[in-house]
Amino acid sequence: MPQKQVFISHISAETEIARRLKQRLDGDFLGMLQIFVSSDRETIRAGQKWLDEVDRALRAADAELILCSRESVGRPWVNFEAGAAWLRRIPVIPVCHSGLALTELPVPLNLLQGVECASAEGLQKLYDALAAVLGVKTPAVDFQALAADLRQLQAVPPGAASAIERIEEPRILCAASP
Repeated sequence: MPQKQVFISHISAETEIARRLKQRLDGDFLGMLQIFVSSDRETIRAGQKWLDEVDRALRAADAELILCSRESVGRPWVNFEAGAAWLRRIPVIPVCHSGLALTELPVPLNLLQGVECASAEGLQKLYDALAAVLGVKTPAVDFQALAADLRQLQAVPPGAASAIERIEEPRILCAASP
């Protein structure tokens, strides 16, 4: 059986989640999936033209997973990659994490059946969808343990140390110029 290709779209701050998901999918599906993760140091090697590799992977993908956080859903590249898969009419699966609920997905991602990766039920739906792409049964996985593993990666938001502090509903606005 030829390998099916899965493209995982993510922002660089979500690299660890993308890598862990790739690692688990590869092992759980016994290598039947070729998984593209642009930031994993394996998929795009030094010296390769990264945009050509992204283009090739998007054209070859049989399914696309969009890692969705409050930070990523507004990023142009994530939306560009989602649109490329949408136009090819392959499954596009939003995978919510780091506190973003399915009900918070913006248009057009909210038009797609998504999953929450901190939920065992959500991960089972994700595995069911990928098994359908492969035409095989869903592998027997401890989805509770997998969800717990992915929750640990989400406990400390990526880039939290360098995140800009935001004040919700400020009462005073200060403006200054140089």
